[in-house]
Amino acid sequence: MFFKTLLIILQSLSIITTLFGLPGNIISLVFPLIAYLLHWITLKYFIIITILIVLGEILEFFAGLFTTKADGLEKGTYTFSIITGIILSIFMAPFLLGIGALIGAFLGAFLGAVIFEYFKHADMNKAIKRGIAVFKGRVLGTFIKLAIGFSTVIIMGVNLF
Repeated sequence: MFFKTLLIILQSLSIITTLFGLPGNIISLVFPLIAYLLHWITLKYFIIITILIVLGEILEFFAGLFTTKADGLEKGTYTFSIITGIILSIFMAPFLLGIGALIGAFLGAFLGAVIFEYFKHADMNKAIKRGIAVFKGRVLGTFIKLAIGFSTVIIMGVNLF
């Protein structure tokens, strides 16, 4: 019982890292795999959880892609925004009891897009507009991925206990 509870807690914590721009849902697959290998969940539920995690990754990508394509972002803007989001998340992690990392992830994505677009076009209004589009895509994608990630925790929890 203790180890099953520990798996659920670790899976939940890994999913929370999604908020900071890290691949938390992918990492969270380790815990259902362990549960499957120990015969605590069936292959059917392991496959369902895996499919949901992959679906979450795909939906996150398309949420970001569609919100940014609508505003005509330059090639490389979205990638640069992800990198700056991760960097700022790391630097802001110590602030506000770790909530700074969440703020850093979203603010970094916005600032990364603005900086990249400004250097491409030298038009601050256009850069800010496109930064907002990246921010919206990042928020939408992250929360879709979080919702799917926690649904996998519920599926696993129900099947473990």
